[in-house]
Amino acid sequence: MSNKKDVSFSSGRYDAMKIKKIISLKNMVLATSAVLSMPALAVINNSETIIDNGAAVTVPGSQSSPWTLPGALYVGMSGTGTLTVNSGAVVSSGTDNTADTSGSVLGYDSGSSGTVIIDGGTWYDGVDAANNSLTNGTTAVGGSGTGNLQIKNGGKVALVFLNIGQNGSGNGTVTVDGAGSQLLATATSTSGITVGNNGTGVLNITNGGSAIGNVLTYIGLDSNATGTVNVSGAGSTFTVADGIIVGANGTGTMNIADGGKVTSGGGSIAGGSGSNPAGGTGTVHIDGSGSLWDIGNSILSIGSAGTGNGTLIVSNQGTLTAGRSVDVNAANGRVVIGGLPGSAPVAAGILNTPTLNLLNSNSSLILNHSDTSGNYIFSPVINGSGNVSSLNGTTVFNTVNTYTGTTTIDGGTVVVGDATHPGAVLNGASAGDVTVSANGTLSGTGTVNGMVVNTGRVAAFNTLAGNNTAANSNLTLAGGMTNGGVINLAGSKPGNTLTVGKTYIGNNGTIVLNTWLGGDNSPTDKVILDNAQASGTTNLLIKHAGGNGAQTQNGILLVDAQNGSTTAADAFTLSPSSDGYRQGKGTIAAGAYDYRLARGGNGGNAQSWYLTSLLNTPAGKSDPAGATDPGQPGATGGQRALRAETGSYIDNIRAANTLFSMTLHDRLGETQYLDDLSGGKEKATSLWLRNIGGHNRSDSGNGQIATQANRYVMQLGGDLADWSSDGQDRYLFGVMGGYANQHSNSISNVSGYNSKGTLSGYSAGVYGTWYANDALKQGLYVDSWALYNWFNNSVTGEGLPTENYKSDGFTASVETGYTHKTGEYQTLNGMTNEVFIQPQAQLTWMGVTASRHTEQNGTVVESTGDNNLQTRLGVRAFIKGRSKLDENTQRVFEPFVEANWIYNTSAYGVNMDGVNSQVAGTRNIGELKAGVEGKMTNQTTFWLNVAQQIGGKGYSDTQGMLGIKHSF
Repeated sequence: MSNKKDVSFSSGRYDAMKIKKIISLKNMVLATSAVLSMPALAVINNSETIIDNGAAVTVPGSQSSPWTLPGALYVGMSGTGTLTVNSGAVVSSGTDNTADTSGSVLGYDSGSSGTVIIDGGTWYDGVDAANNSLTNGTTAVGGSGTGNLQIKNGGKVALVFLNIGQNGSGNGTVTVDGAGSQLLATATSTSGITVGNNGTGVLNITNGGSAIGNVLTYIGLDSNATGTVNVSGAGSTFTVADGIIVGANGTGTMNIADGGKVTSGGGSIAGGSGSNPAGGTGTVHIDGSGSLWDIGNSILSIGSAGTGNGTLIVSNQGTLTAGRSVDVNAANGRVVIGGLPGSAPVAAGILNTPTLNLLNSNSSLILNHSDTSGNYIFSPVINGSGNVSSLNGTTVFNTVNTYTGTTTIDGGTVVVGDATHPGAVLNGASAGDVTVSANGTLSGTGTVNGMVVNTGRVAAFNTLAGNNTAANSNLTLAGGMTNGGVINLAGSKPGNTLTVGKTYIGNNGTIVLNTWLGGDNSPTDKVILDNAQASGTTNLLIKHAGGNGAQTQNGILLVDAQNGSTTAADAFTLSPSSDGYRQGKGTIAAGAYDYRLARGGNGGNAQSWYLTSLLNTPAGKSDPAGATDPGQPGATGGQRALRAETGSYIDNIRAANTLFSMTLHDRLGETQYLDDLSGGKEKATSLWLRNIGGHNRSDSGNGQIATQANRYVMQLGGDLADWSSDGQDRYLFGVMGGYANQHSNSISNVSGYNSKGTLSGYSAGVYGTWYANDALKQGLYVDSWALYNWFNNSVTGEGLPTENYKSDGFTASVETGYTHKTGEYQTLNGMTNEVFIQPQAQLTWMGVTASRHTEQNGTVVESTGDNNLQTRLGVRAFIKGRSKLDENTQRVFEPFVEANWIYNTSAYGVNMDGVNSQVAGTRNIGELKAGVEGKMTNQTTFWLNVAQQIGGKGYSDTQGMLGIKHSF
């Protein structure tokens, strides 16, 4: 029979037929390129049905009875064939167990291609409508060729056994797509569904489709096989009453995504089968919220007898549920949370099982997820000899784990016990090294066994982002550690501790501690050595958590050596990055005190390390990096070490109040020359200039700080007006301004540190003078002046950054005196010299204050002693005369001496974080001054003097002054 048109079959029975010149045998062969339409029942007895050579057969949904094929159905025997079963249509093949029941095949021979599309219809292959198996046949999708089975739009396929990719060259794909679409394998023994038997097979279950098997499902069965199962989309399910073996001896992959669910009675990845238990390569990836593989109350086995390459990946809230445990037997077995190594991290999945057993020493748990909030908790207990590796993300372990392999933290954060689980244990007592690499962090409140090798960060729990409100805690490194990275204990407040057992080796690492800088009992973070030996080199970086500095006894305990622990003499040094660190000196400035790191402190535990502001006097050795070994424990005594900067701050405020202070004679020279103004004019103006250089010495801080200062002052002024109220007296009024600078150097005779202070600024003001007897130039006078002063200040402590601040304020004075001529005498040259005495009294208010300043190390600095009232009582004796050489000139010279008692109501000082220090010896000061004042012409006068002040406790001041005035 030859027909290239459509062929229509009516109801009937066909035993043999010939189509397109193909001889009919017992079996029926449909060899046509036309469409075979069967509107009514068609039964082919004792025949295999072959759709081949480009044939396309459609079974419409309008037929009222199934198309029944007693034998197997071959779609694509050696060529290409297609069968479409539309909605409502039913095809039953393999219904007669007396016929060939080897099973239907899609893509029989190599190079063939067979496609069956179940588009809403139903195909029973070796199964009746009640899903009872009629034969033992195996349906092969991709026998030796290419097979494609599509089940969609509510279509249903029921069969006994299913092989997808049966033979070595076979390549099969089964797709179950859409809600109501179903694949059912009814076999009750051996394996029901095999994806990749000896060839390549793919099973796709998508968009609500479902597949059901009763017995074992293999994915990648034989060594040459490759099988893949994809279950994706909400409502998509794959249900196997028995277990699923992924990568039995071949390569198997199961992907569960986007809410897909797989349920099985057990599971194995790279598990082996039959006589070859070696296992292949298996990968299961569960990705996305709602995605699930649930194996019930069973064990998920990865690898068998130490062989195979099995990987389980859970990501983006995908979940694996195994009621008993997950056992990783394979040497290359892995459980991955997040993304595979080498790929970008993704959100973590959930391993819902009580126990993860890493039973092979090369098996591993890999953490490569993107959760950095600290909310991801890995809940299974980890046992066995395998390893744990963190690549990214924050993972919290709140259980007591016993695994003995290594732990590698190449990235991310491993938290051993959160705030409510201080009993958590990371690993077993005989565990391998815990390696924290440069990008990794180890934290928590629990215990870590195994030697911690740190080149990254070990951190207290409340130093982690989001945990800053957590209480202080302790992390125990029971297996010891080597520290070449950072240990950060500095949380929101001091009090965290790190306990280290066995061995602590510093490899130029750093420990960051929050410390309240006060007395011995100041709160601080702490390292506790528990029966451990500390050696190597470690920098202690101190963060100033508060405190004003204080006198210590033993010191603030930073490294507590307990239970027989020992420390090398150079095991710990102060980090130059510490708050208030003096570069090159190895101490910390806080408030008014300097702290030094000392092994043994001052009479403390000889193996412990302390911060002490008490500088020890017993013989010991000093470490240039900041550690001091004071000698034998129990040594007492020593001096509290105040900072040298106190001297600089004190001298700056002292100078700011005194640089522009003056007497009448300092400003104008000898008043006796006022009657010669401008050649005898009744009214005149003048311009004057004075220059001062001086050197000051003082002590402060109970004699600890010695300060020396050099100063220069230049002041310029002029009389603007002068008048008389009664013809006898005289008034003068003028204005003045000045510039001054001072440089001081303070040194601590306890620590040996020095500090440099500078001050420079200006003043502007007015003055006024009244003389009672202008004619005789004797009798009473009253002088007054007022100035506004402003300065820039700096203090640079040795090894500390420069501190800059400002000061300003007013100073004012009232002075009175009485000039009395006591006699005169003739010189050998016949010149007459007059002798005068002039008692004086002066009251000066000094109101310059410094602004409140906070140093870069946090110390708050405030000046004290402002509003000082200084009184001066003195007497001046001078001679007025001229030499024989000046007899016919205008020149007159007046040598003088002057003695003063100076009293200050307040001592200048500084308050540094509440600790006050004052300059010593300035309450009462004696002054002796000598010089010469003279008139060169009626318009020009000058004055020159030197003065020496002596106070108590080493206070002294030496000054020289040169002044000149020109009248107009």
